[in-house]
Formats: sequence, structure tokens, C-alpha cells
Amino acid sequence: MTVVATGGLDVSPSYMWVNGGEDVSFTATGGEAVWDGPGLDPKTRRSPTCKLKNITGPTTVKVFPPNIVYVATNGVDEAGRGTAAAPYKTIKYAINNTAAPLDVMVGDGTHTVAPADLPSLAGDIRVIGESRDETIVYASQYQAGKAVFTLNDPYAVVVNVTVKILAAAYMGSNVGAAFDITSGTVTNVLCTACGSAGGTGVVNLR
Repeated sequence: MTVVATGGLDVSPSYMWVNGGEDVSFTATGGEAVWDGPGLDPKTRRSPTCKLKNITGPTTVKVFPPNIVYVATNGVDEAGRGTAAAPYKTIKYAINNTAAPLDVMVGDGTHTVAPADLPSLAGDIRVIGESRDETIVYASQYQAGKAVFTLNDPYAVVVNVTVKILAAAYMGSNVGAAFDITSGTVTNVLCTACGSAGGTGVVNLR
């Protein structure tokens, strides 16, 4: 079996003889890797080393870097941006205008989100804060029953952010959760005022 690597990634080994029914692995260096191929262990899709199970014949594995875009409080939501030097303004715009697999790198600061800006992660999308305590997603104008982040894919991830929700006492107690998770992972996050004064809580699991 062979590996097709793009985006400047190097793979070891670059090919392998398989007799049939074997478990094999490959390791990529040179940047973030996304793997795709038959028999792929889904837990290793976004790992430096992938694992493939029960390979029975000639096949091809692909490895490539994710799309990476940047979001900052001083950014602008318009076409042609999304780089570290010229970031987007909102997480939702970054997600809606960039193909998955995608890493959205969110800079430190308070990112105020209106109801129309609440991001939905419905694909292989990772929202990665610069630092947990300083990357703040603040829902200041909230809609009842809507979470700040909605995760609907097994590869959806939110990591290193603080979610702050305006206290429900000032919103008629109509506050949704910080995270609404059908499928996905939330790691190393903080919540401020989540579920307070009548809010529905930190996480809804479906």
C-alpha cells in the first residue's frame, strides 16, 4: 500500500507491503496531519500517526494538512482574509467560508457573539483558542434555547476557550447552554455565568 502526502508533509514509511488482514500505521511530520483511507481508525484521523486495521490488499492512504484560518477581535469578515496577518472577525464567518477539515485559530480577547453569529460545527472543524483564560467567547445578546457552540460531528472540537453568557437575570431567564453536543469533543474550557439564574446549563448532550 502507498501513501499520497500533500501540503509539505513527509510520511514514514512512504509505502508498505501488505500480505492481507494486517494492521498498519504511518507517521507524518512537517505539520498538522489529516488522514483518509480504508480501515482508518477514526481516533487517529487527526493524529501524527494513523492506524489502519485489517488491510487486505493494495490500497492508497492520503494525508494532507487541514485548512487553517485565524480569527481576532480586530479582524474583518470579508473575502481574501483569514490569515494570521489579516484575520477574520467572527468564528462563524470563518467556518462558513472555509472548507473542512478546518482549524479555526481564535486569538485572545473578548469575542462578542450576537445570536446570528453563534457558530455551528457540522464537520471536521476544530475551534482552538490561543489561551483558555484569555480567549473569551461572550454571548451578550442571547436567544432562548440556543447554545453558544453547537457540535454535530465526531471530529468537531472546541478547545482552550472561555464561554461567558450574560446573566439570565437580565434576559428574563431565557438562556441556552454554552455547548450543545450531538457529536464532538470539548476540552479545556471554562464557563462564566453558564446556567445561572435560570439558564439551561453548561452542556446539552443529545
